[in-house]
Amino acid sequence: MKDNLALGVASGYSIFNGDNGLPNYSFIPVGLTGRASYGEHFFYTGKLGYAIATESGSEGGFHYESKLGYMFGQTDVGVFYKGISVNGGSIGALGLGVAFKI
Repeated sequence: MKDNLALGVASGYSIFNGDNGLPNYSFIPVGLTGRASYGEHFFYTGKLGYAIATESGSEGGFHYESKLGYMFGQTDVGVFYKGISVNGGSIGALGLGVAFKI
């Protein structure tokens, strides 16, 4: 691939805390990820896969995430949106993240 494009696999752990009496949901997303760099500092990351439900009685579903960010040194800072679509609806979150390369 080109120097500014990368593909890989990704996993993690996501918790959506219930509010106003709604239940909590936690998932382990597993899927493919792609990253494109623009210039020396800006990047876009997209992830697609399946989210495995960890709560009893919950269903897994389609997982998606996109992130726009800025790289400096060994640190990435970005704004992301991630969501999980399951039968009967979806749940998502908008956030700000920081990643450190080791």
